[in-house]
Amino acid sequence: MKTVNRLTDIVTATKALLVVLLTSAVTLTSCNKLLYDYEGDCDPYYKVRFEYTYHMKQGDAFPYEVNDVTLYLVDDNTGKVVWQKRESGEMLGRSGYMMDVDVAKCKQSGIDPSVVLTTMQGYFGGLYASNFNSYGKLYRVMIQASYEFRGDLKSLNNIYVRTNKGMSPINEYVNLTKIYAPQEIDRFNLFTSINVNASPADGYSTGDVIKAMEEVAATNLPDGYSYEFSGLTRSEQESSNSTAIIFALCLTFVYLILSAQYESYVLPLAVILSIPFGLAGAFLFTILFKNQNDIYMQIALIMLIGLLAKNAILIVEFALERRRTGMAISWSAVLGAAARLRPILMTSLAMIIGLLPLLVPMGVGYNGNMTLGAAAVGGMLIGMLCQIMVVPALFFIFQKIQEKIKPLEFADDNAQIDTELMQYTRPVELQK
Repeated sequence: MKTVNRLTDIVTATKALLVVLLTSAVTLTSCNKLLYDYEGDCDPYYKVRFEYTYHMKQGDAFPYEVNDVTLYLVDDNTGKVVWQKRESGEMLGRSGYMMDVDVAKCKQSGIDPSVVLTTMQGYFGGLYASNFNSYGKLYRVMIQASYEFRGDLKSLNNIYVRTNKGMSPINEYVNLTKIYAPQEIDRFNLFTSINVNASPADGYSTGDVIKAMEEVAATNLPDGYSYEFSGLTRSEQESSNSTAIIFALCLTFVYLILSAQYESYVLPLAVILSIPFGLAGAFLFTILFKNQNDIYMQIALIMLIGLLAKNAILIVEFALERRRTGMAISWSAVLGAAARLRPILMTSLAMIIGLLPLLVPMGVGYNGNMTLGAAAVGGMLIGMLCQIMVVPALFFIFQKIQEKIKPLEFADDNAQIDTELMQYTRPVELQK
């Protein structure tokens, strides 16, 4: 018995989704056939219990033969079975025949087993033979027996292969075994596969669905079975795996460029460590607006890294200029932030106001617009407020460390900051 809990809370999918994930012994079509009889309200919080018995046949193309299958829908709150269905193995698959070529008899008759297979393909499956021209067009010639000559097992008595001793019925070289097989066999990367289609339920992203499927597959798939994503889901999974690398590269390039600008490997940390405050604001607004962490939010995060780093760079640059003239580190940090306060407020507020229309839930693609707008507005607003106070403190800490490693050489000209210092000093009246 297999039980699924978490996936039913996250995934709204075809009715056969949970069943297919639990076993590969039954095809998707067969599972749908079981569930189509359920006419009640399939609450997403129902648990699905799937019981089946089967036996394995080693060496066969279809290693599973299902004996019987029972499907239960269980109320997650009360634990009661609200619906159940049982089918026999014969009802689940499509009857067919497994054909085995007797290689020993073929060799005794002086023919190759491929001759038998080719003959069967020509009469039953169809075979390309030649081309012919008619009225200026090229047509293909396909050979295949008419249906009345290939519709049952007796038709094998009328099919012959040429041997050294003349024509022999083909049924002397093949053995047929009745089996119950899937109506069709899907393959992915040359492996037999089962297709599962799912869509996110309300309040969950596609990333949550992918994670839930991975968890369920890891705990429920039998040994020797694995899973792969295809289509857009595969592309999303590959891109999500590279998201962390992209952010790491962004921060690395910012750090290296700042290291060259400040001629220090320590001082750029004052800029780098101020960026997470804005990113936290982006995640906070995303949660408040009930959006998802998708590609739109990731674009906003990359944009915020550049904008927040720009504000921090200007504060550190102005503070460093004042420090190089001989001003104390603490006053350099304060005056550097004061000098850039008005430009930072103007540019940040202008951007926030310009992004506010994206938060209006209307128009085509408003979901993506809201996700991008909420992340950008929240990150810029909280990042702006935090950087004004955090960056001067970080500059004070890392400039202290930098000067312990390499003492700073002060400039001789202090005339440029005299005017700025006057506004922070108390004027003294001169007495005659």
